[in-house]
Amino acid sequence: MADDPEALIQQLDATPGDGALRERTARSLAEAGRHAEALKVLTTGLRVLNARTEAVAPSLHREDLRPEVHRCEVEGLVLVRDFVVAQGRVLFFWRPESLDERAESLRDTVRQRIDKRFAVKRKKGRNPRTGLPIEE
Repeated sequence: MADDPEALIQQLDATPGDGALRERTARSLAEAGRHAEALKVLTTGLRVLNARTEAVAPSLHREDLRPEVHRCEVEGLVLVRDFVVAQGRVLFFWRPESLDERAESLRDTVRQRIDKRFAVKRKKGRNPRTGLPIEE
């Protein structure tokens, strides 16, 4: 059974910085057909990683996102809009509907790549002025 979107929205209001909860809330809203609300949850408080591209599928750039376009067909291939949240960012992507059974694994892989790309790396040493450890 899917999560209750209303309960998740209330939890998210209490902890807006929880990226995993934000993703779960948006996914629950999308599964309930509430795509406009799902996009609002994802584009409020998160940095959208998508850039504008010349592609055959509809653009997933922040300014081009349209709630009603959550599925499309390109050369006979049915695509569904999907997303992951990681490191305070959201990435939208088109996923072949035929991969529905492997969707969670695909999302985990994309999330891991974002985590790796934007992870905070620590430098060794201290700031000479403050004496505090240096963070990269």
